[in-house]
Amino acid sequence: MRDLGAGAVILGSPAGALVCGALLARVGVPTRILEPGEVVGEPYRVLQHSPYRFDAFPPLLWGLQAGAVLTQALAPLALPPLRRHEPGLQVILPRHRLSLHADTGRLDRELTRECGSRASAVRAFLANLERLEARFGVGRALPPPLLPRPGARRTPRLRRELLPWVPPVRGALTPVEDLLAHHGVGEPFGSLVAVLTAFWFGQPPASCPALALALLLQRLRGGVFLPAGGAQALTDALAAEFSRAGGHLETGASVEALLTRFRRVTAVLTGAGEAVPCSAVLLGADGSPPIRKLSRPTEDGSIPPTAPPPAGAVLHLALAESILPPLLGPCALAAPDGPGGPLCLLTLLPPGEIPRAPAGERVLTVLFLPGRGEDGAALAALSPERLVARLEPVLPGAGRFARFAVSRPAPPAPRGDDAASARLWWVRAIREPVGPLRGCLLLPRSGLFGQGLVSELCWGRYVAERLLRR
Repeated sequence: MRDLGAGAVILGSPAGALVCGALLARVGVPTRILEPGEVVGEPYRVLQHSPYRFDAFPPLLWGLQAGAVLTQALAPLALPPLRRHEPGLQVILPRHRLSLHADTGRLDRELTRECGSRASAVRAFLANLERLEARFGVGRALPPPLLPRPGARRTPRLRRELLPWVPPVRGALTPVEDLLAHHGVGEPFGSLVAVLTAFWFGQPPASCPALALALLLQRLRGGVFLPAGGAQALTDALAAEFSRAGGHLETGASVEALLTRFRRVTAVLTGAGEAVPCSAVLLGADGSPPIRKLSRPTEDGSIPPTAPPPAGAVLHLALAESILPPLLGPCALAAPDGPGGPLCLLTLLPPGEIPRAPAGERVLTVLFLPGRGEDGAALAALSPERLVARLEPVLPGAGRFARFAVSRPAPPAPRGDDAASARLWWVRAIREPVGPLRGCLLLPRSGLFGQGLVSELCWGRYVAERLLRR
């Protein structure tokens, strides 16, 4: 194990930070989480607008079916009970709707209804992706932790261990667009795929490798898993596990600077003037604090970063149950203006879950992300009425039958250098965000599994294992 005698300090308390802290504290590493706000686990919590209760952010988990890679990765974590819902996802365009069912017969009927004469070409395309995923095998086994520490040389032993995990199938890195053209898929399925790749990978089909889409579809067809008790139940369970393991969590603890000596972090200076000694600092919050040298405590190495802009908007909406489409599933990804326009992730939980509404009404949590050429901050500044109006192409009558609507800015998007390259989607080192500063690591929020809660949880475990590795 690396020398962590002085302990580890984690700045911020997202879900990944709670996972990483709990795993470090379990093996006896003194671990402290400093949360500058008053709420732990942002943005996964419950909002109360009497008589309505909403999930502040959709706590959606895909790919947790029995035997899947994510089930193995999250097995050591004390997650609350998860309920599986079908279909795993619906992709909605103004005149098209495709449900990704796990049952092959139901999916075939969906393809026939939406794609007509091109349904056979779509089936051949999906069969090609299934073969790709099956031969690569990452959907059922965890790749070994092969990455060395940042800056280390790749040894011959590392190359020998890595070789079996190189995609053994020609075409694994072929762009999805080329594969669609090869099979003659055409519309509307091509547009539905473009919406998927834009939301999960931030890339058009021309830049997204076929293997990434194959793994994504394998996860989505397994159903969507929601924590019993809502979003806050999940983060509360992780925070309780961290405390049971012996970790120390502080809220309202601002951080002034990182104290360094010979380019190595030695302590974290809090807003109260306390210098917390540590052997490692993990950045779970957006932005890094300035650097201060121990010999010159009055000089800052950099200025405090500005607050990152919001990624979009989150709309909490209560609708009359009678106007909801009867086929609308628990989770839908919609592009009201078509591919290239803003994306909306709608979460409509079944009755009886933690989001509640009076009889005859249903509550939705809608995440709006900007389209091509649109700014997330401008989207967050729109009124709830204008956001509801944007849903009209996929939810006709939403504006006339809305009982309640309130919006808030979406959490900032992951940094540009946080997102993994599509062609190196898991073979990557953790970036050191403060130049060559030793002992300071970033807790990523996106990568192999796209953006979202699953990636945060998996990265939290991975970073803890890297710190504990010999």
